[in-house]
Amino acid sequence: SCPTVDVKVGQQISWTNQGKDKHIVRAKSVEGQSGFASGALQPGDSFAITFTQPEVHQYECSEDGSLTGTITVEP
Repeated sequence: SCPTVDVKVGQQISWTNQGKDKHIVRAKSVEGQSGFASGALQPGDSFAITFTQPEVHQYECSEDGSLTGTITVEP
């Protein structure tokens, strides 16, 4: 599974691909939820995002969507 992350509004979080294979970080499709996607992260690549409002995001960290996690953004 992907990490469960708790952050405050305005705090940046980032992921770095430390593996040997390509990975992706993207919001799971939920109606009314803003989306984000890293695109393909090659080994050593990073992706960062800063959330501007309190909300909970379900996200994927594998291209086939089999690995999921949660980001909780608190005020």
